[in-house]
Amino acid sequence: MSSSKPTRRIAFLSAVDVTVRNGNLQRQLQVLRQLTHDQTNLVFIISLQSTPAKMRDWLEQERLHAQVIDTLRAGFARVWYILWYYSNSLFCTRFKFIKFFQIPPFPFEVLDKDISHALSFYLWPACIIGLQRRKKWYGRLTIDLNDVMGDRHSRTGHHSWISINPVLESQILRNPGIDCVAITPDDADLFNTAYGVRPRVWPFFPSESFCKLPIAVNRPRAIGYFAAKNTQNIEIISFLIEHNIVKAWVDLGLIVVLAGSGCDSLPDNFRRNFIAQGGELIGRVKSVEEFYGRVQVALNPIGPSTGVKIKSVEALVYGCNLVTSPWGTDSLLNEFFGDHLHVISWPLNAAELVKAGMLAVCHSRTESTLSNNSLCGYKALVTKHLLLD
Repeated sequence: MSSSKPTRRIAFLSAVDVTVRNGNLQRQLQVLRQLTHDQTNLVFIISLQSTPAKMRDWLEQERLHAQVIDTLRAGFARVWYILWYYSNSLFCTRFKFIKFFQIPPFPFEVLDKDISHALSFYLWPACIIGLQRRKKWYGRLTIDLNDVMGDRHSRTGHHSWISINPVLESQILRNPGIDCVAITPDDADLFNTAYGVRPRVWPFFPSESFCKLPIAVNRPRAIGYFAAKNTQNIEIISFLIEHNIVKAWVDLGLIVVLAGSGCDSLPDNFRRNFIAQGGELIGRVKSVEEFYGRVQVALNPIGPSTGVKIKSVEALVYGCNLVTSPWGTDSLLNEFFGDHLHVISWPLNAAELVKAGMLAVCHSRTESTLSNNSLCGYKALVTKHLLLD
């Protein structure tokens, strides 16, 4: 770590609620750890969903050295964002009165002129405060795009996530003053297919604490699903229950674990049926390590355009075998962790899922640990990339 005094004032713009421990929060941690690791950076952060008090508590808990932007303008921007998000969710996602989430025409100027570089997690925080317009602030701008969101509702036939006007996404990608970043080579290829522009790639890698976990053969003979609170996860849990998949695995001598904030929003009949089939409902955990340390196999049977495969990366890095769909893996994971992947078809087939889960557990019992070469190779690939050059 450099011992130099801070020479760069960097602003990090977050649209993530720090109380929700999902994949987006893990990506945000990765971003902030790289920014704050370099002592030449003085990092300022504004969250458009979490209050300054919550942000300070979270930064202290994660031991991240960053200052929270707590100005009157930042407070107005937070209120503006909340109104923007929920009004668009209502008119676009629920009632379908509009086709895309609309970017507000009156952005709030939040950053001071002495900020030399701003990094936006997703494109809309930058748009909410007007950075893409480049009127009053002339520093550099990096946007962590993650996956393609232009016209997502039409592409996937699903209205559960934000859908951005592809014209706006194209303008952001083609703007020479904006450095855009994708999370996987596959996502970069999708951007290139959609807009003729291929952003650079900065892959995801979780915290270093994976090395403290017991190897897979020393964990319970368990299959686990870590479910954040969203529609996709509820649908998958419903599939597991309605097709008696939980019971089938339990009858085969396996433990079936369900964890995460999604447990809080499960209907009562889902809870009763899951437990009645022999599953263990553990709810929220203090850390993802706590969850992955108690299972040999992780489930991530996701559908199209449902995020950035962070759950898949976590499971593999933490030494689990993974049962997933084609949407839950990518070329990098196939290259480095192919022996630990059990890819099933989409839409899901109950018999295929039961068989894949059993085979994945049997595979774990014959493997002492995840291939060290695979893990080191993937980590080396990630660490050679810098978020800011």
